[in-house]
Formats: sequence, C-alpha cells, structure tokens
Amino acid sequence: LLAVNEEMADRALRVLALAEKRLDRGDDARGSAAISDAEIESGYTFLGYVGMMDPPRAEAAGAIRQAREAGIRVVMLTGDQIRTARAIARELRLSGGAEPYALHARDLGQASSDRIAELAYQFSQRLAKDGTGYADGIINPTHWKSWKHRPKALIEALDSGFRAAEQDGLPHVGLCISLLRTKSSDAAAELVD
Repeated sequence: LLAVNEEMADRALRVLALAEKRLDRGDDARGSAAISDAEIESGYTFLGYVGMMDPPRAEAAGAIRQAREAGIRVVMLTGDQIRTARAIARELRLSGGAEPYALHARDLGQASSDRIAELAYQFSQRLAKDGTGYADGIINPTHWKSWKHRPKALIEALDSGFRAAEQDGLPHVGLCISLLRTKSSDAAAELVD
C-alpha cells in the first residue's frame, strides 16, 4: 500500500486514504456520546487512495525563474508529504535542474542540538553551491514540537551551525525568530539578547 501512495505522491498528487467503519449501535440506545475514542479510532477497512491534482499557478515557474535570475533563492514550505513536495519542486524547477533538497518537519522536530547545527551548516553549503551570498532564515519555535518550550536552545543550535559555516567562508545567514503569541516583548528581548 505504501508503494502506491509513494507512486501517486511522486506524480505531485495530494494523496488521501479512504476507509470505512460501521458502528453497531443496536437499537441506538447508546447514542453517539457512549462510543469511546478507541472504538472510533480503530477497526477501519481500507477502501483505497484518491489522488488530487492541485497544479501550481501558471505564473509560478516564471516568477521563480525571475527571482533566481535576480539572485534570490526560493524555498518552499508545505504541509504536503515530502514526496509530493519534491515532485512539485521538480515541476517548478525550484532547484534549477538539480534534485530538490527536502526535509520533513518531523525530522527537524526530533533532531538533537548537534543535528540542528549540522543542518544549519549544510543549508549554508547549499547557499554557496547555488551562488547565494546571504540569506535570512525565519524560524518559529512553536512549529517544532520538541523545541516549542526550548526556543533558546533551538536558537543556539541554529546559530552555532550558521556561525561555523560563516567562519569557513560560507554565506552569512541572518536568523529571524518569530515569537508571535509566544512571548511577552520583555521575554522576547531577553531571549534574543
């Protein structure tokens, strides 16, 4: 089943799995409130997959090309599964002719501080390879579940990787932290200092 999902995602389709379950309510005396979460969340029969095509807007590829010609590196953040995201990035030539680099948010959220620093360094390496001289990274710690309550540690890990890259002659990456609705202005100022 996973191979079918992957094949559909590789064609830039958004894939939905369909399943059904019949709840035996007898004479309906129990009512819907009496059905447990465990009863609702298990015991389904898989029916199949549906693939939805949601093509990029016609002008997207041209806008990406113009941005690249102007020296702007375009990245894509999406809620799609990683294979669908790669297929869309290929279709838009987001990485020129190269294979798009992609990470799943789950991989970032579970990464150690050392791994986050390594990923930041690798990001700077890709910038240099693309000919980009400078970038700003905008990070919202609330989107990284395991880091949500440790934004200072996340910032330090990213900064460590970006600083090491810059010392090795790789492009500078400015780190912008989005603390919207997570910190008071005083707490945010203390965190960034």
